[in-house]
Amino acid sequence: MMGNWVWVEAARLPAAPVRGNGKLRHAAPASALTIEDAASLRHKLRCRAARPLYPCANAPTMSTTPSVLTILMPGFEEIEAIAPIDLLRRAGVRVVLASLGAETAVTGRCGIAVQAETTLAAVAAQPFDLVFLPGGPGVKHLRADPRVAALAKAQVDAGRPVAAICAAPLVLHDAGLLDGRRYTAFPSTADELPHILHGERVVEDGLVLTSRGAGTALDLGYAMIARLLSPAKAAEIRQQICA
Repeated sequence: MMGNWVWVEAARLPAAPVRGNGKLRHAAPASALTIEDAASLRHKLRCRAARPLYPCANAPTMSTTPSVLTILMPGFEEIEAIAPIDLLRRAGVRVVLASLGAETAVTGRCGIAVQAETTLAAVAAQPFDLVFLPGGPGVKHLRADPRVAALAKAQVDAGRPVAAICAAPLVLHDAGLLDGRRYTAFPSTADELPHILHGERVVEDGLVLTSRGAGTALDLGYAMIARLLSPAKAAEIRQQICA
């Protein structure tokens, strides 16, 4: 740099457009700029680099659609999983079904096979607006896999909610997420969860949503919609299905 001038490599500078004989051509770049011009040029080059490679009309935009990760394990309770998933998708929420294991076909407690879209291993590192754990006898598989409790804890630590129904709140218990919180769960879990609010169909305490069982699956679905979208949207979906 000399005085008020800064020297730059000419090859890095865009040629300045000029008109001649009615046609647009490019003049050779200058080899020196004032400090002010250099700063302006850097800004323009950054803006040019940030432009999308698509025409404006087709430019992709950041999605504002809420996302939910649902983890399916062998022996999951079908009503507890499918009813909330159905409601969420009716409301426009993006729900991703991930199998706990490597096989994406997962069979529930009543023998109904559901085809998951991916595996937990493939999506565990991705952020979701909510993580949902259905219940059923297969909760033992969720508890046996340390990734699930760790994922639930990381979700809450990041300021994003988790939801669990039936026996699945046991996973939240394993993650330490029920300490000092109000919750409900299936009555058979009372030995490990002595403070179940048996009279509540859904309990929301901060970022933790819990529900009792298959008979309250719709209620949990409405609660998740209200949390992710709005109570008005939850009421709209409730009306759509004549609840």
